[in-house]
Amino acid sequence: MSETNTTPLINVEAISKAALVVVTSVIVTLITIVIQSTLEIRALPEPLAIVLITYTFLVTIIFGVTYLFCKSVWSSFNPTLRDLALLYGVLIFSITVLEAHVVLGRALSSTFKALSPEDLVYAAPLAVGGILLQVTLSTPSVVFFVICFTLISGLFFPGTWILPLIICLGNFTAILNIKRWSRRAAFLRAGLQVAAINLVLVFSALMIDGDLNAADAPLRLAFALLGGLVSGMFGAMLTPVAEYFGSYLTDIKLLELSSLDHPLLRELSVGAPGTWNHSIVMGQMSEAGSEAIGANSLLARVGAYYHDIGKTKKPEYFVENQADDENRHDKLTPSMSALIIKAHVKDGVEMAKEHKLPQAVIDFIPQHHGTSIIKYFYDKAVKDAANDEEVEEQHFRYPGPKPQTKEAGILMLADSIEASVRTLSDPTPARIQGVVQKMINNIFSSGQLDECDLTLQDLHQIAKSFTRVLTGIHHKRIEYSEPVEKRNKDRDEQQESSQVDHSKTNEGEVKDARGGAATGERQGTANKSEDSKDRKETLKRLGI
Repeated sequence: MSETNTTPLINVEAISKAALVVVTSVIVTLITIVIQSTLEIRALPEPLAIVLITYTFLVTIIFGVTYLFCKSVWSSFNPTLRDLALLYGVLIFSITVLEAHVVLGRALSSTFKALSPEDLVYAAPLAVGGILLQVTLSTPSVVFFVICFTLISGLFFPGTWILPLIICLGNFTAILNIKRWSRRAAFLRAGLQVAAINLVLVFSALMIDGDLNAADAPLRLAFALLGGLVSGMFGAMLTPVAEYFGSYLTDIKLLELSSLDHPLLRELSVGAPGTWNHSIVMGQMSEAGSEAIGANSLLARVGAYYHDIGKTKKPEYFVENQADDENRHDKLTPSMSALIIKAHVKDGVEMAKEHKLPQAVIDFIPQHHGTSIIKYFYDKAVKDAANDEEVEEQHFRYPGPKPQTKEAGILMLADSIEASVRTLSDPTPARIQGVVQKMINNIFSSGQLDECDLTLQDLHQIAKSFTRVLTGIHHKRIEYSEPVEKRNKDRDEQQESSQVDHSKTNEGEVKDARGGAATGERQGTANKSEDSKDRKETLKRLGI
């Protein structure tokens, strides 16, 4: 029998993208041609249908060639249908705003004689598109938008050279100011920079055209400043809209998630304080490692905060939360212990979805373990197994997937390294460096980093940053001696208390002997009952 070809004959996504390009071209053409012909800005030849088709074809060519250019320059430029919908939607919005200022300028010029019909165009927020796309998508997407917007403006406004220049340089200036942002004030700073560029360009145009002494020259300069400031304001206003409707993750959203007031983080700090401390240290390590290689440090830190939230379901089964010497796993089989340990990944994903965390943050929960093996319990199972009994390694592996991003790979490294360094009795800088290098080599050789983009040079830089952070955390502290007065006072109090306690020693020993046996018996019965209940809950949650 011949093999069945499972490849779809029709690529639905490609057809949808092509249809989106055509629809956008038609809308852009209709908006500009209809408005300009109505205002008699240009006289269109007959037949009108041929003109509309030709302009639509030209706009489509602009979109297609620019898309291929960006894809050839940036291999990471692969926008989804949702991303393209946002791109073209922002482009249509920007052109509509531009045409609206043309219409408004025509209307106001008939009332205010000092105002030229074209002056109000300089007040249009032409850089808002670049600001909005920079905070939601990426720099290649913004370059695609800027090139298309600039060429389309030149196509439909052929009589002026300053407008395409304002669109191009204004948006690129906004990109430079919004590339790394963590506060709303970044929008104001970007608006001011765009306003400065607009002012320089309009002043240069007045000098070249000899209109510096014209009556409307001050208005053009004022409108140029206003256009830049309004671009920053509109960017700040529209970003939350894109976050909500497009489910885009921005730096402001990440900062909100990093707040300790978030319900999941409060629950983690109270219910599993040891895990919370571990997560905070991992946040510092992941942030430092990401900064060292140019990855998203804020996303890495937030992912570290939430990566172990599933441990709040059963915190006492994780060693960092065990306050006493009792270990619940001592009374369980290795396979049952492995099920409980693996369950925190599934529980964490469910809790994150219940609180509607962004998918980019949820992905850290399963990916920071990858498909690694729970080695301690696997080795214990092999040791306890009979000679003819085979231990299935798959039962002791996390379900995965492996880290898919640089940030997730850094988090996996930080998780293993932080736990290993915590076991050192004397964490000197040399020992910390040795543990860091050893753990990175082990994880790399195990293949857990095969699906993320970390290079050997990246791993070298990450190791240096991890060593620096951990050395700062585990550095030795000077032991300060107590003041002489306090030592003398403590010695006198100790002598007085020893005289009183000596007379009660015999009586206390008798009472302790009577109550110890009964207390131990009750505690043992309670622990057995609680362990049995935990087994049933874990098996039920895992569907076993």
